[in-house]
Amino acid sequence: MCNNLQETKMLDPTQFAVLGSPIRQRILEILCMRQRNVAGLTRDLGAEAPLNLYYHVNKLVEAGLVTVVRTKQCRGAVEKFYRAVAGGFSTPRGVRGQGDLVDVAAASADNAIRDLATALETGEVRSVEDLLLSRVIVRTSPERFTELRRELEAWLHKLAAANGEGEVEVATMAMLFPRAGRDRLQ
Repeated sequence: MCNNLQETKMLDPTQFAVLGSPIRQRILEILCMRQRNVAGLTRDLGAEAPLNLYYHVNKLVEAGLVTVVRTKQCRGAVEKFYRAVAGGFSTPRGVRGQGDLVDVAAASADNAIRDLATALETGEVRSVEDLLLSRVIVRTSPERFTELRRELEAWLHKLAAANGEGEVEVATMAMLFPRAGRDRLQ
């Protein structure tokens, strides 16, 4: 997602839990693309910007997902500029908290829906030719599932590495998981 930043894994479940907030996901998304101070984040977030934006930024800093990249003296105060520590983040392996998983997935889906609604409102997306929306359910072996997960992850890394090569900003959301109720496919 970021120029000159490598995709990393979130190995710490605490980091994962911090992203259960849709606004923190949006802040992190912005900071993966560019450095911002709180005023810049407020402009980028627009009507979404919460009154307690400093609180959410500090939570991301405390979790080690965001860092201060520079400071600037401004009218007697110190202005901080933040940047994500990586270009993108993936689900940590071995997270046990089901609530955290559901919260982060729900926040990701909410943000993707909000992005799509904005793209429709602004005319960036004018027809079905401008987007790919798909839900696919397949039956496969555990080995092939693992292989598919690796392939999807590799493709997402490749997409993230291509950031900065054009003018169009593209949103992607992916979930791949074993579905409950194996007999549903019959």
